[in-house]
Amino acid sequence: MQSGRPKLIRNCRLTESPAQGDMLVMPEGAIRLRGTGKEIIALCDGVRTVSDIVAALRTKYSTKDPAELEKETLDFLETLKNKRVLDFQ
Repeated sequence: MQSGRPKLIRNCRLTESPAQGDMLVMPEGAIRLRGTGKEIIALCDGVRTVSDIVAALRTKYSTKDPAELEKETLDFLETLKNKRVLDFQ
């Protein structure tokens, strides 16, 4: 998965609502995003690899444990992949 280039599938989009917070809306429902979720999804553009995404987050969150950040990112991407929200090119 590290070399894959994740991209949201068609019909999925990010929304922001003051009342409900950040959401990933898809045909089957919605996922409320917390923490770095929105940033991770924004980086899933079909150009960046998973490694690129992790590196960008490590740069932004340099005080966070790099191994923990990578694990959380990979787990989140795997969850989205299993929900068929991401396509890996």
